[in-house]
Amino acid sequence: MGFQSKHIQSKLFASVDRKIWSRTLNFVDCRRDSIIFRIYIYVTLVLIVSNSFQYYIGIHKNFWIASSQLTVFILSAVLLYRGKDLWSKNLVLVFMNVTFFISSSTYGRGVPSYLYTIPIVLGTLFFFKNTQVKYTISLLILAFANLLLLEYTDYSLFRNTTVLTTSELKIRTIINLTISISLGAILMRELIFMHRYNQRRLKRLNLKLKRKNDNLKKINGELDSFVYRSSHDLRSPLTSIMGIINIIKSETDVDKIQEYMIFQERSVKKLDSLIQDILSISRNSRMDIVVQPIYVKQLVQSCIESLTYMDEFKKVDIQVVIPESLVCYSDANRLIVVFYNLFSNALRYYDQTKPHPFLRIELVSPDADRAQILITDNGIGIKKEHLFKVFDMFYRATDRNNGSGLGLYIVREAIQKVEGRIDLNSIYGEGTSVLITIVNLRLEDTV
Repeated sequence: MGFQSKHIQSKLFASVDRKIWSRTLNFVDCRRDSIIFRIYIYVTLVLIVSNSFQYYIGIHKNFWIASSQLTVFILSAVLLYRGKDLWSKNLVLVFMNVTFFISSSTYGRGVPSYLYTIPIVLGTLFFFKNTQVKYTISLLILAFANLLLLEYTDYSLFRNTTVLTTSELKIRTIINLTISISLGAILMRELIFMHRYNQRRLKRLNLKLKRKNDNLKKINGELDSFVYRSSHDLRSPLTSIMGIINIIKSETDVDKIQEYMIFQERSVKKLDSLIQDILSISRNSRMDIVVQPIYVKQLVQSCIESLTYMDEFKKVDIQVVIPESLVCYSDANRLIVVFYNLFSNALRYYDQTKPHPFLRIELVSPDADRAQILITDNGIGIKKEHLFKVFDMFYRATDRNNGSGLGLYIVREAIQKVEGRIDLNSIYGEGTSVLITIVNLRLEDTV
């Protein structure tokens, strides 16, 4: 999984971590169980050292408690490793509550065994997941009930069982303080980490939700605009055609009829162009991405050849400066849509007042991951106030041509679909440059 190797930092526990991290994709749960396993090992080692030391200096009085503590923590580590985390955690916490109560009652208030309440409470809060609240509450109640009972009995329930000297009391106090404070510090650190992590995660989720809401609002707005404008633009040429048909019905002059037929043809072409744009939008949103090797120069030239029907085609000098060997891995259909619309716009809005109108397509920055194609012309350009709106649906930056206003919107949506980018710069009266970034997709990205 994606974060497994990143968070396995200790070679000593690497196999344990892999086992734990292989059971869930939840980062917090994985880290929690990894830390708990380390706590088990830490406590086991501390118990071995402290009990050995106490035996060595001759103050150890309860061999059965020491052996049972070691057994429980080792058994809990094994259960956690095997995926029985709930059994493991309940066993440790219940046992800790029982032993801390017995120890405090045995040695009295003088040996602060009650300090183990701190790591027990913090451990109860840390050990269990959000879906295991009932275990957290039950064990917290048990811990506080033990503490209240100890206070009620003045820590003297089993006091006569074991009597310690002053030096023995001091040593036990130091041991209990060291273990409880160190465990409490570890658990508090992890609780703070989890709290901060959950805050960051909540912030990311809120940001993601906000982006989705913004995107949904954008889509709804575009849909409303699309329905209104497309219905209006579809009716306009149809109304013109119906009007021409009514005129032709009463017209007897053949020349006039031919003229009206030309007008009718223009309306049909306009209607067909709008329908093609609408179909392009639909195909882009619904069609799967098909990644294949694309010879960019061949694709560009095929797009140029498909524009020979335009009246402006012979009036503009078209230059293609792309090496024959340039290959990109992307969706050919979407790139055809991108280049076709950009080239047709450059031809449609060429500057009739300039002696040498041109359209230049060149490769500017190829590498292993992407290729950048720069499309420049010396056409009429776009006014500054329109630059940030030309990619909007149905937006027209000029009245020179009665286009649908969908061309650049389709270009932007298509290039974004294949993870590319489009950057547009234009100076009114001088010309326009468009930088297309084509990202090399992997063949396995095919949907």
